[in-house]
Amino acid sequence: MPDPKTAEQPVAATEDTSRRMAEMEAENKRMATELAASKATGEQSAAQATQLAERVATMESDARRKRFTDEVLGRSEAGGPRWFGETSSHVGMLEHLATSVGEEHALFTGYVTTQPALAQQMRSSNLFKEAGVSGAETSEDPQQQIVAMAEKRAAEKNISIGDAQRQIVSENPDLARRAGQSAAVRV
Repeated sequence: MPDPKTAEQPVAATEDTSRRMAEMEAENKRMATELAASKATGEQSAAQATQLAERVATMESDARRKRFTDEVLGRSEAGGPRWFGETSSHVGMLEHLATSVGEEHALFTGYVTTQPALAQQMRSSNLFKEAGVSGAETSEDPQQQIVAMAEKRAAEKNISIGDAQRQIVSENPDLARRAGQSAAVRV
């Protein structure tokens, strides 16, 4: 007959091993749950970081575009003249140069230096001044008078001809009325 003490030992060892295995499995499940939660939190943090980085990049791009637009329109801290040509074309070129070679590169700085100088030269040249006999008579056509006055104001105030025409028409309603009448007669 087997000894009862020795027969109980393997049963006790098996129960102890089973209990430890159950504890390890529970610990393993708890750690797996914590790992999954940690992974989810990490993925969420990475997504938020990506969103924030995109927002910052958009804000920086918008601020740079505004700074470039102000420069082209002559409203920057440098206080240069408004550049000739389409504002959007100049801003597009500045953005292209800034992203491709950087704002410190000679291509970028050369463009920013050259464009205001060209605008200043164009304004001070005789290209847009009246040529001919001094004291020449002004046109009797009210439409031509508005155009001439608007061109002069646009050059003096550094604004578009359209804006200058609107100002001239609002300041001279009689001239505007006569221009409208002369246009109706021509039709």
